[in-house]
Amino acid sequence: MSEEGVEELEKYTRRELDEIAESLGLKSADYPNKSSVAQAILKAREEQRETERIKSEQERERMEREREVRVQELKKKMSEKTVKGKKAAIEVQTMENQQAITKSQSNVQQLLKKFQAYSKESQSNVQQLLKKFQAYSKELQKAVADMQTSIKEQTSENQAFIKNFYG
Repeated sequence: MSEEGVEELEKYTRRELDEIAESLGLKSADYPNKSSVAQAILKAREEQRETERIKSEQERERMEREREVRVQELKKKMSEKTVKGKKAAIEVQTMENQQAITKSQSNVQQLLKKFQAYSKESQSNVQQLLKKFQAYSKELQKAVADMQTSIKEQTSENQAFIKNFYG
């Protein structure tokens, strides 16, 4: 679901906003108007995302700790210079590689999320600038047309004056 901003949420009816708010565990009666409900919805959604991010981070950290414990156990076993020790060494290296891959994937996902947010924000800014530019362009075109009309009128007056002066 694409994230809605306050402006998009305010397009909903108060009743629809109340239903959304209640689905997020908010008491819509605590908010006097649509704008405050929309802001509360956005805040609740942000808090939900933050809670999910923290849970995900905690789960990843727990798994990393568990892997680290297993790696340490395997390193102890590696002290033997036997086939068993070499297998353990391979297992340790494999686990360390998996940890590095997991960490890299997590970093890539975080970068992708940041890029998507920045891209969305930039696109919105570009659209706003384009609208302003179009409005200014229309104003400029009108001003140029008015100036051309004034020049034509002044030219006509000047020609009439010259004609009367010499004529």
